[in-house]
Amino acid sequence: MPIPMEYKKFLEEEVLERKLSFYEKFCKFFSFIKLPLPISLREKYQKEIEFCHLHITPSEAFSSSVFFPLLLIVFSFILYFIKIISFEFFGMISVTSLILFYFLFKHVEYLSFLFRTKASTEMVLSIIYMVTSLRIYGNLEKAIQFTAKNLTGPLGKDFRKALWDIYTGKKATALEVLDDLSEKWKVESREFSEALSLIKTSQLSAERRERNLDEATEVVLSGTVDRMNEYARKMKSPIALINMFGILLPLLGLMLVPVAMMLVPEVAKPELIAFLYDVVLFLVVYSMFRQHFYRRPYSLHRPKLTKTESTKLTKARILLISILVSFSIFPVTYLLFSSEILLFNEFQFFLSILLVVLIGLPFILYNFLLYLKLSKKNLDVIKIEDELPTATFQLSIELRTGKPIESAISSSISRLREMKIKDFFNKILINITELGMSFKDAIFDRKSGAILEYPSRTIEAVMSVLSEISEKGSFFLSKALEMISKYLKGIRSIDEETKKIFEEIIHSIEMQSLVVAPLTSGVVVGLTVFTLSIFFYLGGSLQNVNEYFGSLGTAGSMVGTGIFEIFNFSKMVPVPYFQLVVGIYLIEITYLMSYFCSELNYGDDDVSKAYAMAKAMFISLLLYSIIIVGLYYGVKSFINLEEFAGMMS
Repeated sequence: MPIPMEYKKFLEEEVLERKLSFYEKFCKFFSFIKLPLPISLREKYQKEIEFCHLHITPSEAFSSSVFFPLLLIVFSFILYFIKIISFEFFGMISVTSLILFYFLFKHVEYLSFLFRTKASTEMVLSIIYMVTSLRIYGNLEKAIQFTAKNLTGPLGKDFRKALWDIYTGKKATALEVLDDLSEKWKVESREFSEALSLIKTSQLSAERRERNLDEATEVVLSGTVDRMNEYARKMKSPIALINMFGILLPLLGLMLVPVAMMLVPEVAKPELIAFLYDVVLFLVVYSMFRQHFYRRPYSLHRPKLTKTESTKLTKARILLISILVSFSIFPVTYLLFSSEILLFNEFQFFLSILLVVLIGLPFILYNFLLYLKLSKKNLDVIKIEDELPTATFQLSIELRTGKPIESAISSSISRLREMKIKDFFNKILINITELGMSFKDAIFDRKSGAILEYPSRTIEAVMSVLSEISEKGSFFLSKALEMISKYLKGIRSIDEETKKIFEEIIHSIEMQSLVVAPLTSGVVVGLTVFTLSIFFYLGGSLQNVNEYFGSLGTAGSMVGTGIFEIFNFSKMVPVPYFQLVVGIYLIEITYLMSYFCSELNYGDDDVSKAYAMAKAMFISLLLYSIIIVGLYYGVKSFINLEEFAGMMS
């Protein structure tokens, strides 16, 4: 079957000429290495590669995961052999390489997992597109074309591949394509598979056609809510697991570090502690989050202000400003490292707290400034998304009388009163009446289209449907608008229901990031710092004890030396280093939790996510600093360390 000209270039670019992703280029770089794969692993890789439409082979994926970490280990060994790096540093690079091997080895599986979760956000929309097209055009192949053209995410790739298979003769009919899509997604989304089956049945039975199309929409909408409930239920155990093994136990375990430093200084070295917590443990917790907390399955609000070209430049400027502001204060912390780091020194201790705050400051500034810059426009877009069901229904009423599109929009504007969407319609009307544009160009023109002022995937999706159907005339456009209005109301109800379902989960994660993590970190550092300060002052007392035993002769000297071998104060981790290890881990864990929490809460709303993450980091660091300082001075007010040391001498 020949490919229609309007789809030929579009499909060739999407299926044949698609640019390779960074990961695909990375795998291709190692394509000259041919490592043998077990048959079972090859089949597993091949299945996941085909599922995600990746342009790589199983051999390339496996070879890159093995050879790149191996190169790092060999290179670091050479540096160690010629004495450029220490053995400890070589060990750290080796461990990091092994972790990297795990991530690369599992990356295809992760991409498959991510493909599934991202595709789930488009399943409702794909059924709405197909049902709308079938009601207007009545042709299944046309419905697949319509859906393939308007879906922009992973599921859109499936529909475009299906359309390509029809035109190239790999699939005989559109019904066969629906069977393949239904089979592919029946495990991940039973409701989507059932909806596709109902659409297929609607083409086989004219009597049940309308009823099946309505039922297909209801099935995918209600099924999405059921899946959200199941997802929320399954997330409760991982949250408790991450809270226990990613936050509480690791931080409480740090309280044993001072004792370990005294008893086994050869093993419990500061750089090793920092590596285990700030690198290894962070990657472990990240992998746990990545496995269990992924993108919000569907959201009505899908602004894309941060994806436009003008905003990308703004983001780069904000990032530069955030880094410069932080680093303009950073030289102050040079005082921390310009002299010998003592086991305990109040001035160095407080400088180390300042250093942790400065490390987290660019993150806070970047997200907060991004929110300030885009929040007003973002709120306007969200209001328009909320008003779309009402506005599209009102426009459908006007079009039902046979008015041309510009007259219908003009009449609708007067009825929309104070709604924000009135500004969007006004812009469309101005482009049509004053600039002589078509309805499609009035919305999507690259220079003055209305969508440029209100970038949103939801608005864009609805307007793409309307612009294509508008060519059929006012009656068909009115019918399509009425259906879209009904479907948008259904999606909004799903969005509200999803918020209720995730409310407990989101509250739990927020409590961990805003309260549990900084509170636990602050208490651990505060108590440990106080313990180390006691050891610091006791060091002078024990020196007097050693001198006393030394004056008693050889036997006394041996006793004094034994005490110092047991209590090896010179090998203990200095307070500033200890605080930096905990503070950096707090920044990492707060970022992870706030990011995944905002993904669940806001979906594609990047501006609201930026504000939530900036607020979480600010509160976490503020609470952490207050707890450390308050606990230290609180305990110090009861115990005079200098006097205590004097009593022990």
